[in-house]
Amino acid sequence: MASLRLGQVDFINCLPVYTAINQEIITLEAEIVPGPPAQLNRMFLQGELDVTPISSIEYARHADQCLVLPDLSIGADGEVMSLLLFSRIPVTELDHKVIALPNTSATTIALLKILLEHYYHISCDFVTMEPDLTAMLSRAEAALLIGDIAMIEQLKVNSGYYEGIIVTDVGAVWKEMTGESMVYAVWVVKKDFAGEHPQEIARLASALQASLRWGREHEDQLIALAQDRSPWFTEDYLRRYFHTITHSLTEKDIRAMNAFFDYAYKTGILEERVKIEIWREKDGR
Repeated sequence: MASLRLGQVDFINCLPVYTAINQEIITLEAEIVPGPPAQLNRMFLQGELDVTPISSIEYARHADQCLVLPDLSIGADGEVMSLLLFSRIPVTELDHKVIALPNTSATTIALLKILLEHYYHISCDFVTMEPDLTAMLSRAEAALLIGDIAMIEQLKVNSGYYEGIIVTDVGAVWKEMTGESMVYAVWVVKKDFAGEHPQEIARLASALQASLRWGREHEDQLIALAQDRSPWFTEDYLRRYFHTITHSLTEKDIRAMNAFFDYAYKTGILEERVKIEIWREKDGR
């Protein structure tokens, strides 16, 4: 077959998983395609990627077509540091106000809507925009940001660069509401592709795990790569971040996914309940 096409979320939360592959420390014959979550979701669903990290909510919408690779996700148990709501007023006062949403996100938008309804008990209007905090707050009372830009903007708020901005970590609020961790993305493969190419998927899954192990053992190198992306990223901040995000997919994580999907169903974000299916090497699925 032609080189396998593998998506990579172009945020620093994927550095632990991909750095050893990108630096050819771990061998993997694949074309790496970087992009923000919403773009990778779209490319995968259109058949332009064979395997990719996909937003959890998009996996849920297409679970009948996909298998989840084992032991790998992007998540956090509470505070996540990179999925943040910036507001001029407390969240409890946003009822009937406008929130700007980034066009790069899927899971975090769904999570925010769940929290607004079931935790804050408020109703908001939404506008989707490019992830630019100043532009977003010129049109809305609050703005959701994800990934590196969210982290940079919070560091700016902390430094006094902005005045009068309240920052809310949506992962921390989810933990407070449910007591559960949160899985924001999982690696997926289409069922038919996995059935046709079981050896390739097995090699890929093994390479991703080997690369993640390398990343966990070489945190200083991940920090240096992340610092190249922005002068706002200090070593201490990045070290805390790499100890905050998780890349496991344990029974606890799957329980958390099910809790999120149940809330998404109750909120009307999902049309039906979801059964999570994990790819297994022994049976090719």
